[in-house]
Amino acid sequence: MFQRLRDTLHPRIKFLLRYGISGVMGGVTQLVAVYVAVEIFHVWYMDGVVIGFIFALTVSFVLQKFWTFREPSKERAKGQFAWYSLVALGVLWGNIFFMHLFVERFGIWYLWAQALTIFIVALGSFLLNNFITFRHSEHAIFRG
Repeated sequence: MFQRLRDTLHPRIKFLLRYGISGVMGGVTQLVAVYVAVEIFHVWYMDGVVIGFIFALTVSFVLQKFWTFREPSKERAKGQFAWYSLVALGVLWGNIFFMHLFVERFGIWYLWAQALTIFIVALGSFLLNNFITFRHSEHAIFRG
């Protein structure tokens, strides 16, 4: 059943599904790391966001490079990781901004705020990584 469904999906839909699954895995990694940092190690939630970011950056880069964009080049890996990290730093800034807004201004519980923030910054991250970081990948959904 799943094989037939997979065979009938358009390649761009498959790509977006891989991107989404990779993003969810990065988001789950970040949420778990934030939770562990705050609830177990009693770290301030904003520091927890940074800790979660570091874990999620590593997990999501590996998934995006090798699975989503299917970009096996080891020669480009350092440059791609540099670009990916720059995009991720922009995402981190957005993450901190929205976390502050949602938690401090709107009083939303930090884990709900983190989940909502991840959703908001995902689109910008996708566009930048698609057009910049993995622009040489033949699997990029849109190429400039």
